[in-house]
Amino acid sequence: MYALQFYQVRDVMRAAPTTVRPEESLAFVEGIFERYNFNGIPVTDKSGHLLGMITKLDLLKAFDFGEKGRVPKYKEIMAKQVSEFMTSEVHTFSPETRLTEVLRNMIETRNKSFPVVEDKMLVGIIAREDVIRAIKKAGRGRLPAVIDSSSGKGFVKFSKTGAEKRRKRLLENCRHRLQCV
Repeated sequence: MYALQFYQVRDVMRAAPTTVRPEESLAFVEGIFERYNFNGIPVTDKSGHLLGMITKLDLLKAFDFGEKGRVPKYKEIMAKQVSEFMTSEVHTFSPETRLTEVLRNMIETRNKSFPVVEDKMLVGIIAREDVIRAIKKAGRGRLPAVIDSSSGKGFVKFSKTGAEKRRKRLLENCRHRLQCV
């Protein structure tokens, strides 16, 4: 499991996730939930800035009538906008965040996924399944590849920035240690 400490969010996140706008209907969101089995969808403006998340729990809140006298029809509820039920205050991570920090937050908050933001723009989403996949890889001694942020594709060539040079040395050191074990 030594390799897990080298994984960052960008190594396992899903880039360019499905998003919805705040003016979309709950019916539209429900269709996405059914089709893709997502638990949450980032809500963005037209520029791609993250405004919040709409989750299956948020959708259920639309049907909590409490002690109200009149219960609206299903179609009326499903015609309401995402903005009425979305969660605006969401915990986000940057692509450079260590995966171990995301793992700790998932356990503490019980959240199933987190948006990944860079310069206030949504660039990805990281879900429990992504973390589990990384844990399996790390358990087999596999180290992360560097991700080209412009294409979102993995490659072995490292960039020339100081941070990437340090990361390359750390990864090479880790590979050497894993081979010696």
